[in-house]
Amino acid sequence: LPLPLSFVLGGESPITAALSAAAWLLGLCVVLPPLPIWMALLYRRNLAARSGADLEAKIQAWLAQG
Repeated sequence: LPLPLSFVLGGESPITAALSAAAWLLGLCVVLPPLPIWMALLYRRNLAARSGADLEAKIQAWLAQG
């Protein structure tokens, strides 16, 4: 919550607590659904970096030129 609003309502106000809980819930609803997609993309990127498939293709192209 904006700091002036929490000062006006008070830190222990039920309205402040409800608005804070709603903000957390909204944030989680926005972040959690794409999380599995992000993790799958991260896994694929790390797997490609570890396997060196792009490096092998670059070496083959370099050998074909030379």
